[in-house]
Amino acid sequence: MDKQTFAKFMAEKRIAAGLTQKELAERLFLSDSTVSKWERGVSYPDITLISQICRELGITEREFITASDDSAARVEKRQARRYRNLIKSLQIILCSGYGAALIACFICNLAIQHTLSWFFIVLSAILLAFSITTLPALLKKHRVLAAFGSATVLTYLLLFVCSLYTGGDWFFSFALPIASISMAIPWSVMALLKYARLCWQLKTGLIVLIMGLFTAFVNPIIDALLGNELTSYLWYLDLTVWKGPNLANKIVFYVLTLAGLAATVIGCVAEVRRRLSANRAG
Repeated sequence: MDKQTFAKFMAEKRIAAGLTQKELAERLFLSDSTVSKWERGVSYPDITLISQICRELGITEREFITASDDSAARVEKRQARRYRNLIKSLQIILCSGYGAALIACFICNLAIQHTLSWFFIVLSAILLAFSITTLPALLKKHRVLAAFGSATVLTYLLLFVCSLYTGGDWFFSFALPIASISMAIPWSVMALLKYARLCWQLKTGLIVLIMGLFTAFVNPIIDALLGNELTSYLWYLDLTVWKGPNLANKIVFYVLTLAGLAATVIGCVAEVRRRLSANRAG
């Protein structure tokens, strides 16, 4: 990059920023003669000033070094800014909706029942929705873990508040174990994806296998908790019979389980190869 090209670029960007040589010099704590030398091609700015010059002129460091516009980077930066603004606007709208719903329900509950009763159900539900839709966007680290953890706790809280409102004893006997079993699925998938040091083929196989087993056993577990007879589920193991209750579950169970087993075997082979390659490389 020759000095004249750089000088012309600096002058153009200073004018585009709406600054005089003196104003730019004051912002950089320099004399206006120094800026004049840059724009006349007499000298280059000191390297320690690059970041501050770029900030004042609204250009990137790449553009400063090459003395040319980086259109692709500008478009990408503009799109990223628009995306962040869109997400921020959506979060504001969501939080406003949550707040409006809480205020309306608070007033209605007091006006009709003259006490706060079902309002706590609404409060728990909105807190649960907030933990899923808004909390991850507010965090910079451990977003997934925080969202899963808060959603799990607030799901239990919502069920507990509902049980208190209805006056039943079904929370500990029924809701708590069912919710725990249901929560085990996303927690196990999240743990495999985020923390298991396995190849993606093995992770995929294990996840599909887990989903297949969950499909088969979730209904029997619920019926067992309700004290119902479980003999109707034994036909899951009879490959000669394909008519009866929960046929769709039986089909899904076999499809997911067989696919999961096949993918797990393939994943195990891939994982062994990966580790052998890593050991040889080490």
